[in-house]
Amino acid sequence: MTISMSQAMAMIHGAFDHATQQGFAPMQAIVVDVAGNVLAFLKQDGSSIMRFEQCHGKACSALSVAPGHSRAMRDIAVDDPSRFEFLMRMSPHPLSPVGGGYRVLNGKGQAIGAMAVAGDTSGNDEAAARAGIRAAGFTIAEE
Repeated sequence: MTISMSQAMAMIHGAFDHATQQGFAPMQAIVVDVAGNVLAFLKQDGSSIMRFEQCHGKACSALSVAPGHSRAMRDIAVDDPSRFEFLMRMSPHPLSPVGGGYRVLNGKGQAIGAMAVAGDTSGNDEAAARAGIRAAGFTIAEE
């Protein structure tokens, strides 16, 4: 199973709806497949520059490490800098040690992609991403 365009858009709109309801700063969101290839990306009016790169890095980080969220990459960067440097050098996609990206699981618990949000604090980005994934009926790797 892969993530369809309509499911990717449902995730992004779910994240944006949550962010707007909570009064978060303008967001950008991305959905990628299990190989880190972009399926969908949108930005809210007023969001700042370099959010695409941040989103893509967060999503690819969520796919690259257990338990499936980008925050775990931060732990690697702090606890084992040489491993983090190796991952950064070897990855075909950007990686980011910042919260806001989650592996997306199907009903069988299999990874089918990742979603990431950027634009506010890491905690708010994470909350918006979780809301977006749930809005499309998927589960999150750490749950």
